[in-house]
Amino acid sequence: MDSIQPSELVTNVNLPRNPKFTGRDEILTRLHAYLEDRSGQHQGEDGAHEGSKTSGNHAIRSCLIHGLGGLGKTETAREYTYKYRRSYTHVFWLPSENQGLLQEAFHGILATLPIPLKTPDTFSVAKKVEMVLEWLQSTGKQQIHLIASGLLITNRNLDRKWLLVFDNCEDPSLLRGFWPAGGQGAIIVTSQNPLLGQVTNNSIALPPMPPTQGKELIQNYLNRGSLEQEEAEKLSHSLGGLPLAIVHFAGYIARTQRSIQEINQDMQQQLHTNEIWKSSNDITHPDIPAYQHTLNTVWDHALDKLTPDARFLLDLLAILDPDQVPLSLFIGKQEPVPETGGDGAEWQYWPLNRFNAAIGSLNERHLIERYQQAGVRTHRALQRSILLRLNEDISLRNERFAELVAILRKAVPSFNVLKRNDATQYPAFAECLPQVTAFHGHFAQMKPPIKGTLELVSVLTDISYYTFAQENPELCEPFINTAEAICQELRESIPEQALSMRAGILALKHTYTVGWGPEGRQVAIGMTAEAVGIRKQEKSRLAEGSLTDTQAVNYARALADHACCLCHADRIDEAAPLFKEAIAVFAGIGNTLREAHCTIFSLYIHSARKKVSETRKLGKSALAEIIANSGNENPIITPAKFRVAQALYVIGDVHEAYELHKEVFEKRTVIFGDFYHSTLASRYCLGVCQQQLGMLEDAESSFRGILGRDKPDRDWRAEDIARAKLQLSIVLEGRNQPVESKRLRSEVLDFLNEANKESEVTDASLLQKLDHLVALHHGRTTGIWSNGKL
Repeated sequence: MDSIQPSELVTNVNLPRNPKFTGRDEILTRLHAYLEDRSGQHQGEDGAHEGSKTSGNHAIRSCLIHGLGGLGKTETAREYTYKYRRSYTHVFWLPSENQGLLQEAFHGILATLPIPLKTPDTFSVAKKVEMVLEWLQSTGKQQIHLIASGLLITNRNLDRKWLLVFDNCEDPSLLRGFWPAGGQGAIIVTSQNPLLGQVTNNSIALPPMPPTQGKELIQNYLNRGSLEQEEAEKLSHSLGGLPLAIVHFAGYIARTQRSIQEINQDMQQQLHTNEIWKSSNDITHPDIPAYQHTLNTVWDHALDKLTPDARFLLDLLAILDPDQVPLSLFIGKQEPVPETGGDGAEWQYWPLNRFNAAIGSLNERHLIERYQQAGVRTHRALQRSILLRLNEDISLRNERFAELVAILRKAVPSFNVLKRNDATQYPAFAECLPQVTAFHGHFAQMKPPIKGTLELVSVLTDISYYTFAQENPELCEPFINTAEAICQELRESIPEQALSMRAGILALKHTYTVGWGPEGRQVAIGMTAEAVGIRKQEKSRLAEGSLTDTQAVNYARALADHACCLCHADRIDEAAPLFKEAIAVFAGIGNTLREAHCTIFSLYIHSARKKVSETRKLGKSALAEIIANSGNENPIITPAKFRVAQALYVIGDVHEAYELHKEVFEKRTVIFGDFYHSTLASRYCLGVCQQQLGMLEDAESSFRGILGRDKPDRDWRAEDIARAKLQLSIVLEGRNQPVESKRLRSEVLDFLNEANKESEVTDASLLQKLDHLVALHHGRTTGIWSNGKL
């Protein structure tokens, strides 16, 4: 491919090129050779060729750069993206410490790709990742066709070559969902874990800098010409060839204008007297003791010289995301407010001059790196050292974490309970997510544990609602579980506040627990019953008519949540009065959006009782109100339409249900992908409607499409798969395909442990048993949910 002009490059690498980057020429040359090699060979660190993990003309080439912290893995990868960027049209940097950071990075990449999107905010996180992977995998082919209801059609020749950098990944399994299956591209992974080499074609162990290169790096920072060459080489050797340590000392020498010889003398004394740094690093390496000793000496030297403000700020940065901390977290997006006196109970933004002085001190000592005047990054080795030091002073550690809770509370939006899915809050949530994720990880790992507060509970609960709205339960659950544990600890000291917070937590937890089979259903019923009890106690303590809108919404939500869970257990007579009261509360405060949503959930009652005209009328009017209030592209519209379609099916309006299920299925396919549990549920309901309408060929296609995913998880469970198999068996029997029909039915009997009753049980009874096991929001068509036509 021809060399790419810089103006043509698409990249999210926002850190500028380091003009003082020194050495590593052989490493960079070897890395580029590995990434350019299309021979289908795998070359290990010893140069021996092995079988390639990819094949074909457009096989992805990949290389791991691994080594201890402070050796410059990230800096080497960054230098590669600049030195060889003419070889690529797209270069993307992916922070890879956890799944949340990777998902956010892929979300950012999607906005840069030539995929015209009508409504990008409506796509789930998983779908956005899928779309980026599809684009990466399409490169190198002559044509690409991206056709879907949410996409415009692009048809052009593609001659693109991309580079992905997965930075600081320590868990090989984390990359599984983000690794392209093909395409014309290359991948760099940086890690302290050499086992990541099992994922890549090649690996390079980054060695310490030789003294001659270390000397050159020192001179690049000092600009002292040929002076002190020998002393610079000695200093590099004393620092173990660690670029991180060398750069810090070079900055210190430049600032103090001391001679390198003096620094060498001080360094030798500190190395001999310093206690070896205590680290919990799990990765074994023969050089770790000396490495730890050297870094501990560097940090002692650096931290001892800091101003109190600079040290305070560095402590806070050590608890946040190392790759990207927005400055607005500390100084706000507007003019900073003046400092006030007091006991510090209410956190205030730093005055700009004070903050700049502290951040400038850290920057000139190379303890942080400031980029684009908008954010800072810190080295993970430094973060670990500071956290270990903080843990030696429990009182100071607790103060720092409490300070950060106040900072995060100011930055993280309070979830808008008055309006479901307030998308205007999402950008602020997305910006805060990496910081809350990093904070939560450190908070959970501290020994002895840090005592949580209601303020922290509120932060974790609000970010949980955001991650849940983004269909990201893997991120949501750790936050909400920690929040619940803190509430439990606080129930003795502040029972009323803790219980109120707990009710909000239960309002979220039950939404995914209720789908985990009959056992999860009972747990969810218990959760929502407890939440109703808490909200009733709150209401009883208030004077008549003094409920605020927020308190009224929380009370009515608890009623509606409990009613929904009871419907999952077919207990509609118990659910009916709860829905009625909740709707009345929403109507009483004029919250028409919440009232309409609750009305749609109440269609479970009206349809199961075969109230045909009420179901039609209420479903139509409530759906129109939600669309008018939120817009047809709001994420809450699709599940609302699904519930209306469920209700229409139950009252016998199968054709109307079919049309609505078809619309929802097509939408969910675009938003979530083919095999997300809600997409599969829509496909199942669509297949049932097709079956009843005599569209057996289409029904067969629908049920076969569901079975394209044959591995269950906690949301799309084994009973969901067995039910689709039984429906396909019934359809195939009707289409004169008895052999496959019988095989599928036998598999269902085995699943239900009824293989010995094959001749006794009917398809209808089997279907009813499976329906009972399946979540109501995956669609039921038997028992009280039957329309009598099967």
